[in-house]
Amino acid sequence: VSNCYMYKTYMNAHPLCRDIIHTGDIVDLNLNSNDGGVQTKWLPNMITMIGNHDATKTGDVGQALDATAKECYDKFIAPYIANWGVVQPSNASDGKCYFYKDYEDVNIRLICLDSPHCNGNTNDEPQVEWLSNVLSNAISEGYKVIVAQHYPLAGLVASNSTWNPSSAINFPYGIFTPNKAILDAIDAFIDAGGVFITHICGHYHNDVSGFSQDYPRQFVVSARCAKVYNVWGTDNAYTKTCATLYAIRGNYLIVKRIGRNFDSTDKKANSLVYDYVRRVITFSD
Repeated sequence: VSNCYMYKTYMNAHPLCRDIIHTGDIVDLNLNSNDGGVQTKWLPNMITMIGNHDATKTGDVGQALDATAKECYDKFIAPYIANWGVVQPSNASDGKCYFYKDYEDVNIRLICLDSPHCNGNTNDEPQVEWLSNVLSNAISEGYKVIVAQHYPLAGLVASNSTWNPSSAINFPYGIFTPNKAILDAIDAFIDAGGVFITHICGHYHNDVSGFSQDYPRQFVVSARCAKVYNVWGTDNAYTKTCATLYAIRGNYLIVKRIGRNFDSTDKKANSLVYDYVRRVITFSD
């Protein structure tokens, strides 16, 4: 986690970079592990979401996640959230690991969700109700919406771009997807005239972009993560410099790799441009 300070250095050198976002799996093993000393080394102003590794106490991240939302909130959210400038739900300290942030000068609302506790098998009705209200308010206030969470959408069909490991995503989803109620709420927002830009997700540990078969109006970008050992490179180079820049310019979402940009097959991913009004990728390299 000390690598986070490299991102902070970049952010300080680029004033147009508003925030650093971490989409989950703060720890490598489980909630009880002290991976890198989260409490002492975590970057306080980095907006953080919960991942499946964070939501287990046993390390069995492929099965039921046994760390409660309250336990996750107390360890990963409560110590830092005052630095993020976000709006929390009422009684957030009860374990509500979701919130939003408005960028008023560009009319964009970033909504950050807790998908491990509202996943393919488990519905968190208070979170869904909160999301529906926040989306409805975004329409009345004139905000376009970005949703950030750990899990990508199920049934994701990879786009024809460089920002993908293959032409299709074959992944055992199970619990590893947002609950259908979350995605239905976003579709209802679009039906009501809301402008949805993209999902920003993690979990895959690789670059993925595309649309869900069941939700073809909801674009997804999942970016490669940084590690302190070589996962994707063939030249024994560290991937810890791997980070991704998201920018909005007019009707375009621009995704740009910062740092390491090769995968294990030496395929390069530099950038992707997505027109969120027409819902098409206009450029990738």
